[in-house]
Amino acid sequence: MNPEPPIGETLVQAGATVALLNVLGAYLKQSRVPNRFIPAILPVAGAAAECVFKGAWSPVNVLNGAIAGMAAVGAHQLVTRTKKPPQ
Repeated sequence: MNPEPPIGETLVQAGATVALLNVLGAYLKQSRVPNRFIPAILPVAGAAAECVFKGAWSPVNVLNGAIAGMAAVGAHQLVTRTKKPPQ
């Protein structure tokens, strides 16, 4: 049984996953993928990325990656909504 990694290492990896997914989201926004599909693609990509980073497919890794994908969508919305004045 492997010991749990330190919390700092886990937070850094989660932050790196969110940053990677933000870059992927920006790329998808410039591509031919319709904008309405990007929020659905990022959690799936996050789940796959997290499993690759951890080296194992497990429910915990899939959920952590999906949450990172949703965090990337939320971060993008936070930035775009605060830039534009309300109408």
